[in-house]
Amino acid sequence: MPRPALPGGPVSQSRGSVPNIGRHGRVEILATRDDSELSWVAVEGNGDILGLTLGGNMGACDVTVNAFMPDGSPVPFFQRQFAASLEHAGPPVFVAVFIVRRSGFLLVGTGQSVPVTPAPSPTAIGQAVAFEPDGSLDMSFAHHGVARFSSRMENPVWALPQPNGGVLIVGQTPYLQAGAKTRVLLDLLGMSNYGSVEAGYTHGPEHLELPLLGQSHPASEIPVSIATNGKVTIVVSSTADGKALMLVQLLG
Repeated sequence: MPRPALPGGPVSQSRGSVPNIGRHGRVEILATRDDSELSWVAVEGNGDILGLTLGGNMGACDVTVNAFMPDGSPVPFFQRQFAASLEHAGPPVFVAVFIVRRSGFLLVGTGQSVPVTPAPSPTAIGQAVAFEPDGSLDMSFAHHGVARFSSRMENPVWALPQPNGGVLIVGQTPYLQAGAKTRVLLDLLGMSNYGSVEAGYTHGPEHLELPLLGQSHPASEIPVSIATNGKVTIVVSSTADGKALMLVQLLG
């Protein structure tokens, strides 16, 4: 049975597809899970194009990264090496985003060994996995390419690059249903360029609460945007009556 594929391709300044990229300006992005969707796209320093797909079924979520050379052709052997690296380093159920590094990229997210259910799993953990441009593990990062930190199985999770090469990791505590008095909890955690958890916060990881102010729907659907410059983090959300809610957090 053929694997599903998602169409994709670069766009020129005139808004048309670039004909000399891939096949007629399009490339196929491998989707290995049910209900897969293209979640993140980035360009590495060497010009390679990365695409991250997220998919799953019955609580068994997983991520796949596709890598293409500037001409749209797949990076040789990348898919095989990436799959083997992630199977070795990552949990079976994994939700993540990536950050392009000076060489290669970093997958940052949360996972656990069993499918997601309403009951929290004791196997839930946060992980940052570093990859070389060819899809193999970057053994110079943390412990054999993998940094682990205490975290619940969260979706969404954000990973924001810092000026010093580190990463600000933000996870949202999941709720089955959000009520009028529920507050969304955001966990902020700093990680160095080498994979160590930074003690850059006053008392370790920070916890920010966002009031929903009357909203009543799954918390995963609450619109939240996050940005940082390494010194200040801004969180923007919205209330039930359509008003914007902005929270500014000083780091350190």
